Amino acid sequence: MMHEADNDLTTIGNPYLDVLKAVRLCHPGWESVSRVTFVATPGIATKPWDLWKKDIFDSLLAPQFLRAWASYASGNLAGWMEADRTIGEALPARAETLSRRNGQSLMKAYTVPAAEKNWTRLYTAMIEGRTHAHLATVMALRAAAFHVSPRLALSGYVLLESVGEFGSGEPQRCFEMVQACPPPDASAHLRAA
Repeated sequence: MMHEADNDLTTIGNPYLDVLKAVRLCHPGWESVSRVTFVATPGIATKPWDLWKKDIFDSLLAPQFLRAWASYASGNLAGWMEADRTIGEALPARAETLSRRNGQSLMKAYTVPAAEKNWTRLYTAMIEGRTHAHLATVMALRAAAFHVSPRLALSGYVLLESVGEFGSGEPQRCFEMVQACPPPDASAHLRAA
């Protein structure tokens, strides 16, 4: 069984470079990701991601992402599929559609490594309609398969959400959101550089 600290992909201690490295490994086409579940809330006194963080990320996406990572890492495909189902049932309809579309696109875009039999099984389950393959669970699957720590991969997922809304041309704003949404027990990875 893999432990979450097996590979934090540390570079030179710069948390932003670490997150970028994790994202590039888990989602090679990350710069062109479209909107997923985060929509900036204009005209409020708080940061544009505060409502999303509270209502969707902290309560749904982060716990299910971590569950999907742990399930895949331990070979528990039913647990991974349950995390995927939970996300699909809890997201508002538009966000669910976008999350599924982005996840399936990532799942289909890259060849499954030959040694990853469970990944192949989940890919087949997606093709057969037995699982939806939301972006969070697909990202967790790829992170576990490539030995990226779940906390670092979850920060990478937040980066994907921010790029989907703000675009990759606004790195400062995207990383401000990553820093504002630290994974559980991972705030040390995301302190400002």
